[in-house]
Amino acid sequence: MQQRDEGKLRLDDPVPTLQLVPAKKLAGVVMINAQGTNPGDVYSKMMEIVGAALETVQGDPGGGTARPVALAEYEGLYESTWGETVILRWDDTLIALRVPTNDPMEAMTKLRRARDDTFRRVRDDGELGEAYVFHREAGAIDRLSVHGNYSRKVR
Repeated sequence: MQQRDEGKLRLDDPVPTLQLVPAKKLAGVVMINAQGTNPGDVYSKMMEIVGAALETVQGDPGGGTARPVALAEYEGLYESTWGETVILRWDDTLIALRVPTNDPMEAMTKLRRARDDTFRRVRDDGELGEAYVFHREAGAIDRLSVHGNYSRKVR
């Protein structure tokens, strides 16, 4: 619902989009509580990223690449003075994703485990780049360092 408050437009409710693709048995909902954004664009990007995987799983529910449970402890949102990074499991490894971004696939950095809590960036040519080192506090992942810059895991 849009309301005018002292001459300013205020959005009290999210701007939603619901997309249905009956032929593929897919549906998606995007709700945004911000001006100047297009939930349709967000939906399109979301389907670029996960649409093929969803179709594959529908065709073969037991198929696909299992995400290693052992990597789940690294997943989360990491914050620093330089911004935010999301660490996610992707296929059989991790990815780092700087947020916010308009193009998640382009902003994605694939990581490969080098040893223990150290991963390395996989460059476009397949060679390994800089280290992403996860640090523990009382046994749990607490922070991430890249190039000596630390990011605290916040969730």
